[in-house]
Amino acid sequence: MDGTSLDTASVLITGATGFLGRHCLNALTQRFGQVHAVAHRKPIAAAESVTKHEVNLLDPAAVDDLVDQTRPSHLLHLAWVNAHGTFWRSAENLRWLEASLHLVQKFTECGGQRLVTAGSSAEYRYDQGTCHEDRTPRAPDSFYGQCKQGMQSLIESYAREQQLSYAHSRIFHLYGPHENPLRFVPTVIRSLLHASHSQCSDGHQIRDYLYVEDAADAHTQLLCSDYQGCVNIGSGLPVSLRQLASTIQSIVGRSANLIEFGRLPRRDNEPTVLLADTRRISREIGWVPHWDLNAGLFHTIQWWKDQEMQCTSPPPAPAAA
Repeated sequence: MDGTSLDTASVLITGATGFLGRHCLNALTQRFGQVHAVAHRKPIAAAESVTKHEVNLLDPAAVDDLVDQTRPSHLLHLAWVNAHGTFWRSAENLRWLEASLHLVQKFTECGGQRLVTAGSSAEYRYDQGTCHEDRTPRAPDSFYGQCKQGMQSLIESYAREQQLSYAHSRIFHLYGPHENPLRFVPTVIRSLLHASHSQCSDGHQIRDYLYVEDAADAHTQLLCSDYQGCVNIGSGLPVSLRQLASTIQSIVGRSANLIEFGRLPRRDNEPTVLLADTRRISREIGWVPHWDLNAGLFHTIQWWKDQEMQCTSPPPAPAAA
């Protein structure tokens, strides 16, 4: 598929107010003739050319009405439970699994042609270091990861029977504007902007961090491609949490002693190394990140500075790294 062939196509994106979804909207409007964005209880910040829908995707009847009304040819399904800290074990994961299966079935029955669902690195067994789509075992140790893997497996079988073009992303660590302020990167940024101490674990964990605009571009290219199967979305580059925090400190221009490494314990069963093997998305789709870590962090810090200028709330409480 290419941009020309999509001029008359329509796409439905769920989770349009989420951290990743809101960044996908601009990329989608540049590729598709019609963009339908779905969210629930939050206003959708998007261009006037985007048709906005407030729909509870956990309501099957509302989903049926939405798909009957929009008749999309493409579906980018990002919506899922994401309450910080609780989503790993939340029973809402099961409700979203059920809702996702219903949405996909209705999309297919209404003539849908191309589907991309968003998964997670949590679908992999975490003690493997660098994760490859085929070689790394899928053995999630969280209810969230199990439900994401279950969604992918069931939809893949269904898509094969229905001859539906289907791809599934496995997303690693993202950062950028609009991230939940309780997550690691925003917590460190906001603490340093307020010149307050940021308590962290030892910080030697190795992770794969990707700027959210790159992740949005990757999902858009994946949706516009003919690739079928699972694909990792990450930077493919290792960075320790200690290095990440120190880079933020350097860009903000604060004293290094404000970051207190080793003050918090690591989370239970936390892997030492978790990286994405990104050769497949590069080879099969031709996608590569455009933002390096320094540039992405610089823009992220600037965004948080702008937010802090508009808000007089105190700095966040320290969060575990």
